[in-house]
Amino acid sequence: MIQRRCNASTLIAVPGFTIGGEGPTRNDMAVKVMNAAQTYGIKFYIMYDVSGWNSNAMPAQIEYDWTNVMAQLHITNSPMYAMQNGKPVVCIWGFGFTDSNKPWDAATCASVINWFKSQGCYVIGGVPTWWRTGVSDSRTNFLSAYTNFNMISPWMVGRIGDANGADNFYNNPQLGDQALCNSDGIDYQPCVLPGDTGQRAHGDFMWRQFTT
Repeated sequence: MIQRRCNASTLIAVPGFTIGGEGPTRNDMAVKVMNAAQTYGIKFYIMYDVSGWNSNAMPAQIEYDWTNVMAQLHITNSPMYAMQNGKPVVCIWGFGFTDSNKPWDAATCASVINWFKSQGCYVIGGVPTWWRTGVSDSRTNFLSAYTNFNMISPWMVGRIGDANGADNFYNNPQLGDQALCNSDGIDYQPCVLPGDTGQRAHGDFMWRQFTT
């Protein structure tokens, strides 16, 4: 499914995509989120989940959606639209994962990232856990794409389940991730999760991730 999606917080990423039968519904939801964000003083931004996108159509369609549909809806004109370094924030989630519904090579992904940057955007990448080393959930030889992002946020859901796991991931891969991002001038945003039932430990599991 092609998504423009939403993370609930004090900062919201809006879901949906105009191409296909769900496009009008997703666009309506984007406007509802914008209006609610303005009413309640919450920042929001657009996040594109590329999972399952038609591999040949994705680059042209994502660019069309940003320059035409989002412009027509006046999404980035909202006073509550998230800005970073004076630029409107957009996130692309899914580049570099090894599963078959995210099939693009590094050059294609880099071109899409850099297109958004050429539009004046601050681009976040929702990337695989092991993006830096190119193993496990990450395609190999993808650093040439990942390092084009302004911010990197690696996937962590399902990777850890207790405080010891959080500590282990802090030492490897997060410290190494942070060091590489620092050296390349990339912002680093670790993913923090509350855990499934039985993992939450009355909030201690999530708090351990925040403190590390």
